[in-house]
Amino acid sequence: ANFVGNPQCTAHAKSELQKILNFYFPDSCIIVSVPSHAVDYIAGDEDRELMRLQSRGALVALDRQNAQLWLCGDPRGVEQALNRIRNMLQQWEKEYWEHHCARGACYAVIGTGGSNIRQLQSETGAHIQVDPDQGVIRVFGGEDAVRKAKQAVLDCVGGGGRW
Repeated sequence: ANFVGNPQCTAHAKSELQKILNFYFPDSCIIVSVPSHAVDYIAGDEDRELMRLQSRGALVALDRQNAQLWLCGDPRGVEQALNRIRNMLQQWEKEYWEHHCARGACYAVIGTGGSNIRQLQSETGAHIQVDPDQGVIRVFGGEDAVRKAKQAVLDCVGGGGRW
């Protein structure tokens, strides 16, 4: 369907249509909510993963703003795409970690001139992003690197570590 009108009204109309289709065709039309930070991971580089999901026999639409996937089509294709999404989310949970903390704890992870965060990244192999204004620390990378970085960050913010 092609909706025309102001963005708020078209978003509402689209949402209502999806609910109606999901109600009448529960095996063929599914809405999947994903964590907002996982949206790009699910889409893949240049949306290649979305294209792979569609090759399974389902129409796949990603609403990045609301962090939702819309799957519609042959029930078997929808189920295959849904299983792939579940597997991807399980892997994402192993390769991503987020910690909310006080601003002071964020600065402890950063260290003077960024010294602590550089050392943490070097020792663990994970990428670490710190946003003191939001009070959030994000860690991503390979499963082992994230596990090591998570423990190092918790040691750092908890005061029990060497940092």
